[in-house]
Amino acid sequence: MGLPMRTPKDFKALSESIMREVHIQVSDSTLKRIWGYIPTSSIPRKSTLDILACFLGYDDFETFCQAHTGDWDNYIPDIEHVSPPSDSPQPASQPIREEGMSSHPSSSSGKHQWPWLVGALAAVSVCLGGLIFHAFNKEGQSPYIIRKGQTFASEQDYLELFGIHAEDYLWGQRLPHHPNISVWGPKYHHPSWHNDGDSAQLLPTINEWWEPSDGSADSAFIATRNSDRYLTYLRMNELRITFMRGLTPDGDSLTFLGVYRLDLDHSDTHHLTWQRVAEDIDLNRLDYLEELRN
Repeated sequence: MGLPMRTPKDFKALSESIMREVHIQVSDSTLKRIWGYIPTSSIPRKSTLDILACFLGYDDFETFCQAHTGDWDNYIPDIEHVSPPSDSPQPASQPIREEGMSSHPSSSSGKHQWPWLVGALAAVSVCLGGLIFHAFNKEGQSPYIIRKGQTFASEQDYLELFGIHAEDYLWGQRLPHHPNISVWGPKYHHPSWHNDGDSAQLLPTINEWWEPSDGSADSAFIATRNSDRYLTYLRMNELRITFMRGLTPDGDSLTFLGVYRLDLDHSDTHHLTWQRVAEDIDLNRLDYLEELRN
């Protein structure tokens, strides 16, 4: 099954794969416009579509379409003369000229319709997505599955995989459409939150409690804060997709540890114990995470 293009890294990976396979460069910017990741009123040049078809193992885009529709003459317009949608904000007198893209006056033929092109590109998308998925699986590095032990240089590198764009509050972002699932990026042995566990086993459990490192709070306040946190997370039944800083030799990279749920048997009002309930994340099936909350 084909997989959607989600992040800039996906388009860059596809561009590199095309170059390796057919030895012709199609930039990631062009691919982003074809997939609609970057808004544009232009359409892809037929030469660009031919390259994509060759990447899929066909002689050209016409051959690809014949294989998928059975009738090129009835369904395939002259790509170079397909008009942008009528509601496009680009004036006809100022066509957009972009790499791998073209913009031409409308053809008089009724079969030259923009919706057809969208459908054709959707078919290409499905096939390309499948090829990319299998290519990465051969190397054991699918861009759509995050596995325990995988490292990331910064929070933005993995937050973008979940469609999260943040600049400041990076370590506890909620998953879009899943308010009780957060993407967590704690520091190992944090002086105030602790986040302790067995690092040699990549922390099958994480013990968390709050205690200021400078001793600025009295014991009653510390107890109240930890108790409030326990009751809050008990009520939320939250899952944490966890990336932890401080486990690599450089000390700065973030290591993916898995998905964690509050361990009710070992948590109390003094400290929280988070237990790993999944070692991998399938970015195309995030809804299944809700099942882990039950």
